[in-house]
Amino acid sequence: MINTLRDVASIIAPTTDERNIQLFLQQIASKYSYASRQDYMGNLCIDIPGDSTFTLGIAAHADSVALQVTNIMPAGYLQFRAIGMMPYTLLGSKVLIHTEHEDIPGVIGFDTLSQYGQPKGLVFQDLFIDTGLPPAIVNKKIHVGDLALFKPSIEFIDDKVVGTALDDRIGIALLVQLMDYYAKHPSPIQIKLFSSVQEEVGLRGSLIAPCMAPCNAYAVIDVDYATDFPGAHQEDLSRITLGEGPVVLFKADNSRNLRNLLMRTAESGSIPYQRGVSRSVYGGTDATSIQTMAEGGPIVNIGIPCRYMHSPIETCDIKDINYTFQLLTSFIESHDLLDYDTTQ
Repeated sequence: MINTLRDVASIIAPTTDERNIQLFLQQIASKYSYASRQDYMGNLCIDIPGDSTFTLGIAAHADSVALQVTNIMPAGYLQFRAIGMMPYTLLGSKVLIHTEHEDIPGVIGFDTLSQYGQPKGLVFQDLFIDTGLPPAIVNKKIHVGDLALFKPSIEFIDDKVVGTALDDRIGIALLVQLMDYYAKHPSPIQIKLFSSVQEEVGLRGSLIAPCMAPCNAYAVIDVDYATDFPGAHQEDLSRITLGEGPVVLFKADNSRNLRNLLMRTAESGSIPYQRGVSRSVYGGTDATSIQTMAEGGPIVNIGIPCRYMHSPIETCDIKDINYTFQLLTSFIESHDLLDYDTTQ
């Protein structure tokens, strides 16, 4: 899992340009002779065969939060808009500008004497991207509309993984691990792995991704807000702690009966899990789109606790990732899943 995380964390795939992740997954699918296909938006579906006709879709999103160049100033500095980021997560960050031909390094610049824009508070207008390049080179290589993202990084500290885009490269890494595992172990059911696009701009890819292969039931693998650090909002988000297992979410866009089956699977296998409610009673993950799309289907969220989401130092626990993999394989191999009534 650590090697897989290193691989996926290094891939440049900002939201709306997820081609590199999908190519990476297609290459692994081809290695194991799994069929794969893409729709016109770029969503990817990979087929893992099984012994029954029951089909479980497992989804993770390929994109990461990003910035988009909105203006090139005369001195060569880049103004931008943010996709999924807040100003305070950007100060001093290293970024890559993802152009058509190359990825150009830069840093988020700001006026250190401005008191961060007080009294209005820090706003995006206080920030800019500094590439260090002469204006003529900037104008030649970078264009309005180009995307930028945190410079990829990942490190392991004890049982913790710290880095960029763990949301949702952890989910992508779990899809890779499932491909590897079921290449060696027969699956009792059909599995469709979905790598969705444009999750960070409104869950857009998952609105149509399952149309490629409608399933009897679905699971969405994403990160969820940890609340085990000072100032976290346990009163709103519940107590979610790194290292104590994945989060099973209690939200409107989750099937009660499928969720209960997932929890029984965890309990029968002594797999730790946590109950959570996340930020709102619905939304925030691809579960909302899949549940309400035309084909639809019962769905559950499995969330890996994550500190400092949408920042360059997202932090998760390897134990939670491994527990999630155990839960997924146990769920897939549960005899109860074969008997699940998909109308409930």
